[in-house]
Amino acid sequence: MMKKIVPLILIIILFGAGCIDGSSEEKTPREFDDIQTYSIPDSKEQFSISFPEWEETESDDPFNNITLSHNQCNFALNIVDAPPIWYEKAVAEYVTSNKGTILSQSPLSYTLTSNKYTFETRTRSLFCDDKTYFVLFSCLQNQFDKNTAQEIFESMNCEKAWETPNRNNKKLGLVVSPQNTTDIQSYYKAYNLARDNNVQMTHYYASWGEIENNWTGNDFVFATITNKGLEASIAFDIIHTSVVGKLPDDVEFKGWDDPVLISRFSEFVIQYIERYNDSIKYIEIGNEVDRVC
Repeated sequence: MMKKIVPLILIIILFGAGCIDGSSEEKTPREFDDIQTYSIPDSKEQFSISFPEWEETESDDPFNNITLSHNQCNFALNIVDAPPIWYEKAVAEYVTSNKGTILSQSPLSYTLTSNKYTFETRTRSLFCDDKTYFVLFSCLQNQFDKNTAQEIFESMNCEKAWETPNRNNKKLGLVVSPQNTTDIQSYYKAYNLARDNNVQMTHYYASWGEIENNWTGNDFVFATITNKGLEASIAFDIIHTSVVGKLPDDVEFKGWDDPVLISRFSEFVIQYIERYNDSIKYIEIGNEVDRVC
């Protein structure tokens, strides 16, 4: 089961007194280590990153893998069993709840004040091996080391030891059904099993009434589909056999020729297809329709 993401303890922005003395110490050249690789046995995806040879420091963040400090800058690598967008959102919520300022979203950057000192933090995330590798680079405001940050961010890499099957007119497809729909790792395991058995296409059902005002779950599913190299066929189950599917709370079913129903549903379908355009190859309106209500 995925660990709780909130509350977060982002120690990268909470420097100890020993890290800040207000002096204008001259910065020394920064040497980068060889590529560092983080992986698990038999994994088909390997994450790697280069970072400076700085002093390693302690962190109370439960997701932290390593934290390094030099002068007024910190580097931290967090590893989380969650999609990048979820973790970015949690970090942003932590920052705003602590009176910080969000500078940009995805990639997330922000400023936060601690012990009368304000720090600027920039981040990058990479989804690999079914985890989010989240890098935070932070410096005293107005002393941000752009070059070092850029080198670190550009070095992030996910080496995939698998290939997406060649596409042709005889695609192998199925409905991917995780054993436990409340466990994020169960989803990854199911899609990995499909990928490793050369499945090319997955079939998915989209419920208008459940998705229109909350795209979070759907975003997760399609991020997984895309990450595993699959394509998708979508059935919009506004009608399932002879039963009207779930509609948005403000839409009353008055018949299939109702102009309000047609307009609203058409807008939803177009928005859905545009949102997941990279993955969707086929669509169906209704599922196993056998008669009109």
